Amino acid sequence: MLDDPKPWHAYLENMVGTKDLTVDNTILDNVVQLSTHLLHCADSPCWQPVALWLEKFAKRLKHLDQPTSLSETLLIVIYHHRGLRYEADLKYDQATVYYQKALRRKGHEGLGNRVQQMAQSSLTGLTQAQRSLYSSEGSEIEHICAGCGVEAERMPVCARCKRVRLCTAACVRHSDHRKVCKKRVTFA
Repeated sequence: MLDDPKPWHAYLENMVGTKDLTVDNTILDNVVQLSTHLLHCADSPCWQPVALWLEKFAKRLKHLDQPTSLSETLLIVIYHHRGLRYEADLKYDQATVYYQKALRRKGHEGLGNRVQQMAQSSLTGLTQAQRSLYSSEGSEIEHICAGCGVEAERMPVCARCKRVRLCTAACVRHSDHRKVCKKRVTFA
């Protein structure tokens, strides 16, 4: 079935269109198998529509009325897959976003945890690579994003506490800083 994208296209289109979607182990196994295969062939024109339907399927899963551990695990798998695809395409900001999305989900303890460990490893490796890319020897880079760890010479500071730096709006939205931020007390 992995030789021909047409059955996968029809399968995902059916999953997206199903009114009362119930995720089971068969669907999970199929999506894991498909995601793994797409890492090697998504650039092929005949497989690109399948990759797009996989994204639509993720949106469908995200909006389930009653998510289950299996549906959350599917999202973790799909988000990790998208992060890997973006990283392969040298789109590091998007890759970081999808690795972080995979880490925020609560999936099935077995597979979900393993994929989250892979996403964490990918995110850590990407962050370290970006640090070495952005901080060449002799530079005076001193600002590190509290959300993703990227270093830069200039980076916005939190308007409330004036201490924590976050590089993008995505890091602001997804970091834990909002929950713990307190107005900075200054003594005159």
